[in-house]
Amino acid sequence: MNASASDSDRSHEIRSRWRRIGDDPAEIDVLERAILGRLREAGVLQQADEDFVHYRFANQLRNYWSWNGLYAFAFVVVTIGVLVTSLASSSIAAGWSHHDWARWTILALGLVGGVASLINWAWRPGDKGTSRTRGRNALRREGWAFVERRGRYLEVEDVRAAFGVFVDEVENIAQTTSAVDEAGPVGPPPIGGT
Repeated sequence: MNASASDSDRSHEIRSRWRRIGDDPAEIDVLERAILGRLREAGVLQQADEDFVHYRFANQLRNYWSWNGLYAFAFVVVTIGVLVTSLASSSIAAGWSHHDWARWTILALGLVGGVASLINWAWRPGDKGTSRTRGRNALRREGWAFVERRGRYLEVEDVRAAFGVFVDEVENIAQTTSAVDEAGPVGPPPIGGT
């Protein structure tokens, strides 16, 4: 095997590995170990630090990773349900409104569309999916910045002080993301309002 083929294979392996890490929740375990490793190397790791990294950072990141897609999927399905029932009832009303079956079908489709609209309004899966994606990306970015000593951590020489900044940023991210869950629906319900 020549040198260029070996370099090409290694390059492909590295790209493949990073692509998997970027798309794989296993990145959370790698990142958790790297954060704790930086603290351990500096000789400042405490049990409270391990607990914070595991419970407030890694578990929160796992939560965001697992729920963001589910909320987004729910939003798409419910929204498509609203659109399909609206279009179907309008089509039936335009062509067959004088038949009894059409009246009952229009009523049923209207009820299904109304309930689906109410679900989107009250549960807000679109907002929650977006906040989970932003929270996940912000936590990943912050974790890697701490490990690689980049961004706000570039000028902080003391690892203990850098970890304090990291803790504050993780809390800010978690608070911003949870604000979406704590906020109630905005405006009147989509059905029966004027």
